[in-house]
Amino acid sequence: MFTKYGIFDEDNFSFVRWIVRVRDAGARFEGLDEEVALRGIHGENVSLKENSMAEFFKIIRARTPRGGNSQ
Repeated sequence: MFTKYGIFDEDNFSFVRWIVRVRDAGARFEGLDEEVALRGIHGENVSLKENSMAEFFKIIRARTPRGGNSQ
């Protein structure tokens, strides 16, 4: 996938932008029944900082057509 769609940027919301970019390019994702990765959450996680979700919602709004219906 990385050869075809590129790698992550080097910032805190690069994974979100990568998923959006890859889905928009036509890739499909499927869920797995088993756990394959763990996410460490600690007091210094950027996603826990005040206003951190503003960047996340900015990314989502940028690809959502007016009227709120996503693809």
